[in-house]
Amino acid sequence: MLTAVRAATGTGLRLCLTDYGARYLLFLDGSAVVPVTVADDPQCVSQGAATTVALAELEFKSHSVTLSVQNPTAESEFWFYGGIIETNIDVSR
Repeated sequence: MLTAVRAATGTGLRLCLTDYGARYLLFLDGSAVVPVTVADDPQCVSQGAATTVALAELEFKSHSVTLSVQNPTAESEFWFYGGIIETNIDVSR
């Protein structure tokens, strides 16, 4: 589920997930990035996600995002519930 929403400023991305012992990396335009963890994001919580990670204030242009997941043990799990793309719309032009 990718949902377009209006952001307060800039552009961004939020991912809804639960990582039961799994490790994950997020890449933006081919480079590893450290996302911010957002507490109690209502859109993610409503889907059942325990964690929301966010990339905010991205430059307004085309981007590619890659989520790489590793399950180090047989008991590890990674649940991905979806993402939210945020964009700021300039209506003054």
